[in-house]
Amino acid sequence: MEHAIVTISREYGSGGSRIGQLAGEILGIPCYGRNQIDQLAHRRGLDREYISQWQEHASDPFIWGVRELPPQGQGWLPKRQPAYYTNEEKMIQIQSRLIQELAQGGSCVFVGRCAGYVLRDHPRCLRVRVVSGENSRGLRIYNEYQERTGSLAAKMWTVDQGRAAYYRRVTGQLWDDVRNYHLVLDSGELSLEGCAQMIVSAVQILSAERYSRSSE
Repeated sequence: MEHAIVTISREYGSGGSRIGQLAGEILGIPCYGRNQIDQLAHRRGLDREYISQWQEHASDPFIWGVRELPPQGQGWLPKRQPAYYTNEEKMIQIQSRLIQELAQGGSCVFVGRCAGYVLRDHPRCLRVRVVSGENSRGLRIYNEYQERTGSLAAKMWTVDQGRAAYYRRVTGQLWDDVRNYHLVLDSGELSLEGCAQMIVSAVQILSAERYSRSSE
């Protein structure tokens, strides 16, 4: 397979991380999420510039400037934690640089971290967004993520607000604008395995189209 890059943006509970792993396994290429990128920064000693504690959700909306509360009656707010990132701008710069280096080094899948935007000029990049219905996401959060406290609807709302705020902070764009993606998949209807297979098919189609255009 020629050099191919897949970036995945996902709603909380949609299974996007697992879909990225499955697609990477089928394609035989590595999959990188927030933890893997932070661990790479840690091994290189770069994390000292922005990480204060090796725990906490980076999607906590309070980190990224969200101040609105969940819809009334949903009764869930994240616990206020010490900030995971002490220097947001430095974190964004370092993680973006690592994503670019990894993409230049070979084929890979990226989950989150605004990788689609970071690699927007990469000629081999397929940008994917994974969504799902509230019931499907709620079941996954309850059964697989073992979330047992508070309202699942409020949990989904709050985490997604954090991701949207992070995306807007990095890119100046809207996280859910479908024009930022080549492919939008509903994991509740298509299954995680089905979404992974569709990503693989899209990579093959995109590679064939770009090869055809380059040989004209």
